[in-house]
Amino acid sequence: MLHHIHRHTITIIAIKVDRVFLNAPRTRGSITNCDMFSVYTEGGPHYCLNKHLYAVTPPMCILIPRGTWDQDQQRGNINGLYAIFNGHGLIGSDPQNPRHTRVSFDDQQMSVPFLKPISTADAASLIEHFQAIQSIYGNALTDKIQKASLFLRALALYCEATPRGHGTNIHREAVRLKELIENEAFKDKAMEDIYSQLLLTAKHAGMLFQKAFCMSPVAYRLTLRLSHARELLISTQLNVNEVAAAVGFKDPHYFARIFHKRYGLAPSKIIADFSVKRLASDDK
Repeated sequence: MLHHIHRHTITIIAIKVDRVFLNAPRTRGSITNCDMFSVYTEGGPHYCLNKHLYAVTPPMCILIPRGTWDQDQQRGNINGLYAIFNGHGLIGSDPQNPRHTRVSFDDQQMSVPFLKPISTADAASLIEHFQAIQSIYGNALTDKIQKASLFLRALALYCEATPRGHGTNIHREAVRLKELIENEAFKDKAMEDIYSQLLLTAKHAGMLFQKAFCMSPVAYRLTLRLSHARELLISTQLNVNEVAAAVGFKDPHYFARIFHKRYGLAPSKIIADFSVKRLASDDK
């Protein structure tokens, strides 16, 4: 029988940046008193959960329920974000597999690894979700719903992500395509024009990229555009139309709709929220 949970109830306590440098590995472990969800782009070489030692190579994710014995043995440069939350039964230990976390939602459940190496693209997307949660400062009902929605999307992405290293080696054409997309992500350019530079058809390009990075070329470019748009909305005085044009969208209304779907917030709300924050800072 599944453990009962309150539907859609999540209490996000904090989203934190992990330490940048650790001089030596920890020698003592501790029992976690909250649920934890972490994503790392740099770190290692080991992590110990419930006394099982994992050799880790970022990017990677760690999902551990409260009550887990956690000994962080990372050392050197570390870069990542982690969420401290109360899932109210959303995640728990898996009695069938001590190296896995059980995720339960409504009347369904699945088992996922405590620690999973993931693709660079998945790591970037998870970090964006965490940062979007960080950008919501209020505690009104709508703020809590937006945070919970973003968190559930991040958790679903982790559950669906194919562990890095499963499958064939990354095709060099896929790597070249990724570089081209990154170089031309914010230009008003059709994807077919990018494919043609490598003499690839859209179908073949999509197949290679999906196999290598677990997402489509179009989805990857969209992730780059929306991530950069979010940075511009927060850090510049540009309006929504100007930001849309700066990241390659002809139609600002389409941009606003896609942005809201990804982050759960309208671009105009982000501008308004950070304008208020800047004014408050200037008044001090």
